[in-house]
Amino acid sequence: MRRAPLAVVLVLALAGVAGAVCGDRVLDAGEQCDDGNTLAGDCCSATCQFEPLGTSCDDKSMCTVSDTCNGAGVCGSAVHLSCDDQKPCTLESCHPADGCHHDPVDFTATLVELGTPLAMGDCSGKRVPGSIKGRFVAAGKLVGKGQRAASMKTRLRLVNGAASQLKKAQGAIKRPPKSLAAACLDDLRKRVNTALSRTLCLRNTL
Repeated sequence: MRRAPLAVVLVLALAGVAGAVCGDRVLDAGEQCDDGNTLAGDCCSATCQFEPLGTSCDDKSMCTVSDTCNGAGVCGSAVHLSCDDQKPCTLESCHPADGCHHDPVDFTATLVELGTPLAMGDCSGKRVPGSIKGRFVAAGKLVGKGQRAASMKTRLRLVNGAASQLKKAQGAIKRPPKSLAAACLDDLRKRVNTALSRTLCLRNTL
């Protein structure tokens, strides 16, 4: 097979580069990126080259701040927006489209906490004393019944019962068996305290 002269190859290559269009979403020769526009500040420059590391940009998420380019065409940030409103009875979350949400503690959120097994984290594989686990599980059942109850009076009675069970679990944590590791005990204390806090918040909404 006869090869084209080198001069012809060079002309064709140069023609290909000359025909490149920045901003058409096609990565042509000579382009490092092509995001479909010729605007700067989005990590792909007006000439379809990567903008330098640290260039300010917007990753289009309402949950990040101080967004910068990574030098390879990607905008992002490791700094997340804090949605903490310092209110114990709201659940904070952040949605990229519209930012922070502060939802009141409800039956669903309380049941999620009470439905998560205690034998996790530093207690994984450990035997949680029945005086703690049994009361934690009982509290979950009472809240579940409360969610299904028709009357507000019954709901309140059942949620109060759940709070009572969790307070007893707190008392049991203060008298733990010697075999229970300190790290596991600390996990149990946090879990029971969080569950009780949510249960009391739920009661305040009834």
